[in-house]
Order: sequence, then C-alpha cells, then structure tokens
Amino acid sequence: MKKILVLFLFLAVAVNIFSQVDTIATHTSIKADYLKKSKTQKTVAWVLVGAGTTLMVVGLSTGLNAADDVNLNEAITGGSLIIVGAVIDLGSIPLFIAGAKNKRRAMSVTINNDLMPSLRQGSIAHVPMPTLSLVFKL
Repeated sequence: MKKILVLFLFLAVAVNIFSQVDTIATHTSIKADYLKKSKTQKTVAWVLVGAGTTLMVVGLSTGLNAADDVNLNEAITGGSLIIVGAVIDLGSIPLFIAGAKNKRRAMSVTINNDLMPSLRQGSIAHVPMPTLSLVFKL
C-alpha cells in the first residue's frame, strides 16, 4: 500500500515538473474578468445606440427631403432607415442590462484571508487561509 501511495505521489510531482506552462493565459481574478466583461458590453451598447440614433436622424432627414420633392423611393428609404435605427437602439438595451448585471457580480466577489480552525499539535489553532466569497442576492 505504501508503494502505491509513493508511486502516485511521484507521478503527481512528475506531471507538474514535465508539463508546459501556459504563458498566454494570464491569471486574473474573477472580479477583474466580470469588470472587463461589463465594460465591453457597455461599450458595445453605446456604439449600437450611436449607430441606431445616427440611422434614425439620417432617415428622418431623407424622409423630410423626400416629402419636399415628392419622391416615393426616398420616402421609403427614409422610413426604412428610421425603423432599422429604432431596432438597433432597442437591441442595445439587453447589453446595458447585462453590463450592469456583470458589474454587480464583480462587486459581489471578494477574496479575503479568513481565519480557519485547524488542528495543530493536539489543539485547535486559527490559521489565515485565502477564501473566495460570492454573494448571491435573492
């Protein structure tokens, strides 16, 4: 039994020694990941709002220009641009909501050094241990 245990320990150490280190992946905290995701979602949402509003303004000016010239094709184009701009503006709302939700998640994740009870030489000692706490609000 002791030989098998020693063999498993040796293999566990050997796997760590001969494995390659992933230099591309950076070890970031969960909080930083949530904040980055939130910022990206909000940036995309603001770009969509800007694009949708620009399309609506261009469509409105095209439609008003077509009304003066009594040009049906330009009026249809202007109306279409207004509708597409409104749909794009409405499409940005879920991204704003997801960005706010990820920001709240980032604020609820904390890493602390809590004192954990540990058995040391026949007595209980409180040893600091890093802990990750995630708060779920119901």
